[in-house]
Amino acid sequence: MDMEQRCHLLERLTWMVGSWALLAGWAGAAAVVAERPTSFPLAVRHALEQEDWPVLLQALAGDPLTNNTLRLVVVRALFESGRLPEEQFSWIHRSGPELLSTSELKQYAGAAHLAETLLQLGCLNAAERLAFDSLEMEGENPSALRTLARLHLVRGLTNAAGIFLNRLEAYPEHQSWVDRFRAGLGTDASVMPDPTITRIRENLLGGDRIAAGLTTERLLQLALESNPRNVMAFEYLLAHQLLQRRLLFAVRTLAKSPRSHDGPLPRHYAEAVVLHRSLYPGISVAGLLERVPPAVLACFQDFHKVMARAAGELERVQPEAGRDFGNTYWYYYFFGFLEPTSLSPGPETPGTHE
Repeated sequence: MDMEQRCHLLERLTWMVGSWALLAGWAGAAAVVAERPTSFPLAVRHALEQEDWPVLLQALAGDPLTNNTLRLVVVRALFESGRLPEEQFSWIHRSGPELLSTSELKQYAGAAHLAETLLQLGCLNAAERLAFDSLEMEGENPSALRTLARLHLVRGLTNAAGIFLNRLEAYPEHQSWVDRFRAGLGTDASVMPDPTITRIRENLLGGDRIAAGLTTERLLQLALESNPRNVMAFEYLLAHQLLQRRLLFAVRTLAKSPRSHDGPLPRHYAEAVVLHRSLYPGISVAGLLERVPPAVLACFQDFHKVMARAAGELERVQPEAGRDFGNTYWYYYFFGFLEPTSLSPGPETPGTHE
């Protein structure tokens, strides 16, 4: 370990020890924790801490996923389960903040999960900042400790990784994960018991920087520029653009993707292409239209008939549209805002990310 690494580690450990001592010593600490809003029910929190994605989705079923953190959680669970392009709008029906927004994190638990997501995308500096923010704002928690163990291993700081493992070991339900991780500290990445380590290393951002001030869009674009094969960044970018109703950008991202151009498009991508053709008939998407499944084309014709009856007043057809098309991108696009007022295309300019 060189001098710079040692200084970095010493600075972080000093901060941690000081923060934990303050938390333990302040008489008002318990009251602060008690007042902290709880975003996750117990079943959701347990599945998230264990990274049990199918169980997490089952625990989230039926929730109106409008809170920023829950939206990010369900997107992560769908991605890890290989279901994001097919099911995103079966889960998310209303608009919300940017997918990777760091704004208003002090109002709810969530910094730890955002840190872990950024780490998996290859954004080490932003992940580290948010993981330590989580320890400060939310207190010691398994998700932040696991993120910091992974992050320091990727940086080659195995001693620091071991310190966070020691803290995580205090949570009995994480003992087996800690044992597997610790056993692999001295091994090559190809045999690392935690498969996410390999993914993080492959996805590392070139010229990584703290992401303050970046939009979700730009952060994900940087991830793709660093590694065009970063599947997570690609699917997250499309998920973000669809959630923000940035239809022109989403279809452009899809058309420029270096991924395979063969076979049918996933359902929500196909829905976006068909909607794009309807709203922007002057912009050709012929190459993508060829990959739209016939069932999606037929369904859109039915949706178009319902919308025609709205006569410019979406509230008139919202119940029928929700019943028959509530799990489609089309429904989210037109009805996903609290006060939809027109059939006009969605905004095509990026929002900012505080």
